[in-house]
Amino acid sequence: MFQHDTIETRSKTIKIEDMTASTVEQILKYLYTGHVNLPEDINDQVELLEAADRYQLDALKSKCFNRLCRQISSENAGKLCVLAYFHNAEIEVMEKIRTFCIKWVLFISQAKFITNSRY
Repeated sequence: MFQHDTIETRSKTIKIEDMTASTVEQILKYLYTGHVNLPEDINDQVELLEAADRYQLDALKSKCFNRLCRQISSENAGKLCVLAYFHNAEIEVMEKIRTFCIKWVLFISQAKFITNSRY
């Protein structure tokens, strides 16, 4: 990368403007050690997932998806489904999201049935 006459070569710096510093730090830690402490915040997890996908770090991307699937809820299931689609999630991840959504729809439909039925 630093072999051609570019701004980065002259300044010996690379600006990464589409990620937070903590995400860049996590990516670098993963690249050097093979380990990462996944963030607690779901938005930070999503940012790390997107970075892992961008830099083709499939094992890290899989870890991020698995963590997100453990936190799936009715509030974020739609977002996770879209993330899984756009970031080419593994089949197991898609199946986990699909299973949650089916169970949630069944739960809601049963709750409405009980609420609407008269005894």
